[in-house]
Amino acid sequence: MELITILHSCHHFRGFVDQNARFSSNHKSIEIDIRPPKGSTAVCSRCHQSAPGYDQLAERRYEFIPFRIATSLTARVCRRKTCGGNCKRNFRYDEGMDRSAALASVPFTLAIAFASPQTTGQGPEKDWRQVCVRSTAAPLKIPAFANVEAEIDLQHCDSTALYYGFGRPADWTAALQCAYYQRSHPRRGDGDPFYGPGVLTMLYANGHGVPRNYDLAIRFACEDTWAADTELRIGHLEQLRDTHAATAGFDLCDDGTSGLMMGACESIQQRLSDVRRLKELDRISAKWSPQVKEAFKSLTAAEEAFAAARSGNEVDRSGTGREAFSLKEEGRLRDQFLSNLRRFSQGDVPSASLSINQSTDRELNETYQKIERSPDSLWNGGTIKPSGIRETERAWLQLRDAWAAFARLAYPRQSADTVRTQITRLRIQQLQALQPR
Repeated sequence: MELITILHSCHHFRGFVDQNARFSSNHKSIEIDIRPPKGSTAVCSRCHQSAPGYDQLAERRYEFIPFRIATSLTARVCRRKTCGGNCKRNFRYDEGMDRSAALASVPFTLAIAFASPQTTGQGPEKDWRQVCVRSTAAPLKIPAFANVEAEIDLQHCDSTALYYGFGRPADWTAALQCAYYQRSHPRRGDGDPFYGPGVLTMLYANGHGVPRNYDLAIRFACEDTWAADTELRIGHLEQLRDTHAATAGFDLCDDGTSGLMMGACESIQQRLSDVRRLKELDRISAKWSPQVKEAFKSLTAAEEAFAAARSGNEVDRSGTGREAFSLKEEGRLRDQFLSNLRRFSQGDVPSASLSINQSTDRELNETYQKIERSPDSLWNGGTIKPSGIRETERAWLQLRDAWAAFARLAYPRQSADTVRTQITRLRIQQLQALQPR
């Protein structure tokens, strides 16, 4: 109970309850359960409307070290899965977990590590340094390429895009040549764990474009100095090698726990998701007139400005996972943007009168003023501040006006009050999740 009290004082998950602090079975860590408060309303992270209930996903563990007296502290998180009604999308309770899950605002934080559910095998390789010394000392024969790319083309090649495809078929042969070129031309201070040796690790581990060779995969994992968690990755590869696994799904992100890897892997995920988003946008906009398409450019610019402001000002960026959480929020906003386009085009939004629009606007102002009037002491321990919310609010006002202007052309059957009310309700949900408690 005393530990719970300390956590509430220095690091409380907004919208969640800590309970059942206890030592683990080996007495080397402390475990704490985190759950949504009883009687709380579920809020869909896509349409931001209230949902009637939730399902629980499998238990997930988030490991961090806030106190010097304990090796680690693990939070077990239940996440809500499906909202009811028309949305039919995955949702998270009140968005609070995704904004705070980096555990970045703990004043005593020494390190952050998210346990990957995909990591399997013998666990970390404790002697990974010795493994790397032996591996990198072995002679390396670079394969001969049938079609050697010109130097000017290799200078601008993207081995990550060639490996994953991102909307086009993956070209592993080209990725192999590009990655070898990048390996011999390192970019100092770049911080990209996929650049060069990172992609080579995946190619050789999966046998993509080259015969599978786990020993070479381990070598390149050792050379990949930007990909932290080397002991986990090498242990994983050793397990695959020793069991003669014929996997095609090994990925650097399987063993990523550092803030840098979280950001890099989230970037990969968002680039893959952007392919899906672009296809949906093409489908939605297929019947738009040239005039509507021109107006959409202004709406897109306003949306991008708001997304940049919100991900920078309304996401806690005090921890090493800040880039991952900002990218994740930008992805959620892009999904919400598409959801709005889809629902407006289908007329799938509640009709609103002038009085409802005015009432919603008053609720928005009241919610915003609560944040503005809150004492500074409630905003300690993180990067989210009223000044940043104020800046984001200005960007949102521009976005709301852009939606109204666009809807007049694209959705003439939707009243201006309906459009403004829908966009305002979404913003109210965002502001309510930011209120200090």
